[in-house]
Amino acid sequence: MGTYGWRSNAPMNPTPFLRSRARQRASSIKRPRAWLVGSSLLLLLTTTHCSSSNPSGPTRSGDSPGTVGDDKSDDDDSPGSSGSPGTTKGDGGKVPSTTNPKDAGKGPAKGDAGGGNTTTPPKPGSDNPVEPVPPDGPTAVDTTKGRWRTARDEKTGRFTFISPDDQPAVLRGISMTGPETGTRETAAGGGFWLYLSNQMPEATNAPKVLANVVNTLVTKWKTDVVRIPICGSAWTQNYVVRDWSNAKVATYRDWVDVAVKAARDAGKVVIIDNHLWAIGKMGNGGNVDRGSFTSNGKTHKYSEYEDGCTGINKVGGTDSCAPKDWFVENPAVWQCAIANADGVTMHNAYKNKDNIKAMWADVAARYKNDDGVWFELFNEPYSR
Repeated sequence: MGTYGWRSNAPMNPTPFLRSRARQRASSIKRPRAWLVGSSLLLLLTTTHCSSSNPSGPTRSGDSPGTVGDDKSDDDDSPGSSGSPGTTKGDGGKVPSTTNPKDAGKGPAKGDAGGGNTTTPPKPGSDNPVEPVPPDGPTAVDTTKGRWRTARDEKTGRFTFISPDDQPAVLRGISMTGPETGTRETAAGGGFWLYLSNQMPEATNAPKVLANVVNTLVTKWKTDVVRIPICGSAWTQNYVVRDWSNAKVATYRDWVDVAVKAARDAGKVVIIDNHLWAIGKMGNGGNVDRGSFTSNGKTHKYSEYEDGCTGINKVGGTDSCAPKDWFVENPAVWQCAIANADGVTMHNAYKNKDNIKAMWADVAARYKNDDGVWFELFNEPYSR
């Protein structure tokens, strides 16, 4: 059904792997503040209970790691810098600071991809692979037992997942496909073309197929995590999934809920992944003016980069280029890009950061009481 392995054979503490992946990409990203996992920005926290001194919700990307920035432009609030869109949090945007306040304004430590020290190099002959973090270093996000949370290993200083039964956990999972897909302006949106049953009524049977796929991943593939990719703009517009006869199957949010519920009912963790969204044509050659942004003291036009839909992927002569970015006006019309290569770039994401932030706030409100639903900012960020 189009599934593929997601670190399914990685018997390891995820933290060193994530840190090494971040280091590999650090040369092109100024002071990155979110870990890169297989080219995806992944929020490694539960969807509730992250504390913050800012009660108003999301803050500028320069203020705390992995947050969605506001419209201000500076060195830390632009594509390709630490302000590249970042992450929202499951409680509506509250994001904890995991850097030492004493290190504010300092660059990353030598050998460390992010700002602030998390580990120091091991000493020759040391029993521990990594020296403990000083007492004033990062602290656990949540100490509430009986729910998914993170905690710091006092011996290594590394963070680990803690399961609801209060045990350290290494999660291995599968990323499904479907809810993010569809040919623009057809009834294929939301992955209906993958999950149709060919038995009427589809409003009853197609959701069963979707749930059966998730159940198969859980029971046959023995996964701990199910990653569910979505079209962010389809969530915002609450696109109406419909069958080939144009009859309603479900609203998009309810459609995604089918997959989420199937995994959570089986006791598995869910990662909701903002995989794609509706993207207008590129500025360069597409006659689209997205304006400019400031990075490292210099002003750039978005059109200097791949800032929009390339139109490279076509189905039946229809490409992925929506009438405009984040098209949400008509919930009956699917406008999501066909594939990541159609323009889901850091620059397009930065231009649409307010839309992305609002979408995640809405998703967070929907799942705020479920600590087993986690968020991935967006899939495979790239810039060119």
